Amino acid sequence: KTALQTDLASLRFTGAIWSGSEGAALIETSDNLGHIARKGTLIGKSFGVVDSIADQKIVIVERERDYLGNLSSDFKKLDIFKISIKDTTKEKEEKS
Repeated sequence: KTALQTDLASLRFTGAIWSGSEGAALIETSDNLGHIARKGTLIGKSFGVVDSIADQKIVIVERERDYLGNLSSDFKKLDIFKISIKDTTKEKEEKS
């Protein structure tokens, strides 16, 4: 098991790096360590695989077989983590 094979809710997609058409995602785990994921990287508890990487999201596909042997796919996504920064310039101007 890798560090990325954990609950998807505990992972944060913090950015993407591009080299030509190949992308790599920067993912932070709950212990604040950064990891790089590429297409095909195992991610999530249910043996999900990174299907695609975009600037704002990662698409993960989880596949499983039912008792009849039929394969089903479940697509999930991780959206980019955004930090909201409060604009304090107005507050500073009002105090002056």
